[in-house]
Amino acid sequence: MGKVYDSQVFYVTLELFASGATKGEVIKSYPQLTAEAEEEALKYAAQSIKNEILLDVQVSG
Repeated sequence: MGKVYDSQVFYVTLELFASGATKGEVIKSYPQLTAEAEEEALKYAAQSIKNEILLDVQVSG
């Protein structure tokens, strides 16, 4: 079984990726993070949205 990460690790990592940071930049900014933590954050994000349903609804009124 792999290491258990705090959800804050995922949040920070994903926020940095969303702002355009590369994997190398994330590690440089937060040296306590590992490449494994980055991969787990991406897996977490993918799993989180895997079963989401997005609706495009127009409301008139």
